[in-house]
Amino acid sequence: MSRKSFYYHFKDKYDLVAWIFDENFIAIVKKEPKDAWTFMELLCSYLYENRDFYRKVLAIEGQNSFSAHFEELLFPMIQNRLQTVYAGKELHPICIDFVVDGLLCSLKRWLLGKYDIPAEEFVDILHSLIGNAATIYAS
Repeated sequence: MSRKSFYYHFKDKYDLVAWIFDENFIAIVKKEPKDAWTFMELLCSYLYENRDFYRKVLAIEGQNSFSAHFEELLFPMIQNRLQTVYAGKELHPICIDFVVDGLLCSLKRWLLGKYDIPAEEFVDILHSLIGNAATIYAS
């Protein structure tokens, strides 16, 4: 592909990486039920299977980075799920931001190799933590 053709389709290399993620991951998600934990399992499995690639692109921060795209894509999805879980309760926006930011940070740390565990185990730990937090908050 020529440089001109590349820039006709993509703003930069980070735009290409975002497109790769969107095309591959969204195709997987469309095939499966979309409850919160199925979504998280699919996401983590996909990232784990492709961890060498995503470790490299997540390590890059800044304008148009995949890290920013990853957050922009997942933040509203997780936020909507939290609002569904706590329907009928008024949640201060700081509560939602806290959980979403914590989850995104944990996902990045896990992917970057801080926690050397398979996707299934990582999701089980998240499920347990979030379930326990929800129980505490609801009481």
